[in-house]
Amino acid sequence: MKKIKRTKDIPVFYDEVKKGHEIMLTDTAWNDLKTRAKAKKLSVSEYVERWIRGVWDSVPTHNK
Repeated sequence: MKKIKRTKDIPVFYDEVKKGHEIMLTDTAWNDLKTRAKAKKLSVSEYVERWIRGVWDSVPTHNK
């Protein structure tokens, strides 16, 4: 994958610029997100963005 040069306030992958938002997670959920994102060579932010946009299906890990 070719590395994309980023420019501040210019969207790269989407039609809008990402902004900071806060969500509350357990340490277990946060660590799981970090592990999943790292496996796909993504930031947690980009992993969640793609997951929510339906780029791939993610299987919940609760009750394991």
